[in-house]
Amino acid sequence: MDYRPPERVKRLDCTASQKPGLQVDSRMDTIFLDNEYRHGLIHHDSIRLLYIEPGTENDEISCCLLVAPRETATGYEALSSCWGRTRECHRILIDSKSFYIRLNLYHALRRLRQADRPIIIWVDALCISQSDTGEKTAQVSKMAMVFLRAQNVLI
Repeated sequence: MDYRPPERVKRLDCTASQKPGLQVDSRMDTIFLDNEYRHGLIHHDSIRLLYIEPGTENDEISCCLLVAPRETATGYEALSSCWGRTRECHRILIDSKSFYIRLNLYHALRRLRQADRPIIIWVDALCISQSDTGEKTAQVSKMAMVFLRAQNVLI
């Protein structure tokens, strides 16, 4: 039986032993929780950028992932996310589909989001498919360029 979180639940205890079918990559902020959103294929010379819709502090985080050529991508900020130990996670929406992220990343995105304008950000836990080892290997080797090209790097 697959675990499916109720649609109304936004905060979960993501301890793998308590949730059948749950995979947690303890090094990253991504929770593999039968996410509705699935990363598409990406060309090796491209990166994904997270486009976060405007919203207030209490609004659900709604965003989409854009694909841009790595060599010419500009106008984005890069977030060096802290890979916390907490198993608590929150739901965000990517292309109107549920995606679960660790608590520390969720709070960072809420603080960075603007009420009056969208923001574009690169964050490894979301812009690199954590379930695709080949993509992770290829993209991680190019992270220095991603950070160098960013308008700002947030730590």
